[in-house]
Amino acid sequence: MDYSEYRRKLSAKGTAAMMRKKAEGEWTHRAPFGWRNARDAEGRAVLEVEPSEMRTVLRAMEMRAEGMSVREIAMRLAEQGRRSRDGRRFSAASVWRIVNQGSA
Repeated sequence: MDYSEYRRKLSAKGTAAMMRKKAEGEWTHRAPFGWRNARDAEGRAVLEVEPSEMRTVLRAMEMRAEGMSVREIAMRLAEQGRRSRDGRRFSAASVWRIVNQGSA
């Protein structure tokens, strides 16, 4: 078997495994802001609320519902001292993802 055939088979196996996990209700990616990766009683990957981050998510959604732009929300979160997981200020793009991710 040559390298390209090996890569194709490996990719197909990985895709099939991810689809199986999703079909079984497992979360297969990094948790979005406001959530954390966890394991349920059966050991499956699931999401749990991250309380400190979820307060920021809810506040951002409230501000959006009040008609603020994502840029204004990012500035307001910075004024309130709220930061992303890695300690950075929220950008307009990251606020957009937060207010549009809905419930994961």
